[in-house]
Amino acid sequence: MMLMSSLSIIGFPFLTGFYSKDVLLELAYTKYTISGNFAFWLGSVYPFTSYYSFRSLFLTFLVPTNSFGRDTI
Repeated sequence: MMLMSSLSIIGFPFLTGFYSKDVLLELAYTKYTISGNFAFWLGSVYPFTSYYSFRSLFLTFLVPTNSFGRDTI
């Protein structure tokens, strides 16, 4: 469930996040106004969303926890 939601948030093709981001960025960029500039900056910030989503998946499921370590007081 978390994998599918992360893939949708980052705009993976054939998921709902891809279609909504693609249409919004395309419409805003073709207007040649301030919203077109906003679409450019929004598209350049997109890699940070991908990085954060994959980082959260990696730290949640692939990194061993230290919850079974020695208890300290």
